[in-house]
Amino acid sequence: MPIGNLPFTPTSFTYSSALTTTATGTTAANPLFAGHTAVLVTNAGSDTIFVKFGTASVTAVVTVDLVVAANDSIFITVPLDCLSYSAVCLATTSTVYITAVDVE
Repeated sequence: MPIGNLPFTPTSFTYSSALTTTATGTTAANPLFAGHTAVLVTNAGSDTIFVKFGTASVTAVVTVDLVVAANDSIFITVPLDCLSYSAVCLATTSTVYITAVDVE
């Protein structure tokens, strides 16, 4: 399935978080996406969300970090050694899905 001009294949590495106006996320001892450097971030709710990725514990901040509109997806690259992500809602609640992908 292509995104723009970039065909990709989803992997089995998917994380999801129920979001509120308090930042939440995951930090792991090993890279979250098992060496994949591209992810598809899907906002499955009706509120705008903000996400942040890092090689150490991170906290997403409203209006500062990467924005994902309601009911939308973005395709981005992350560090190979990405150990954490965080996401937060602008005003209400939402669910974020983050899936590692192989770019073809």
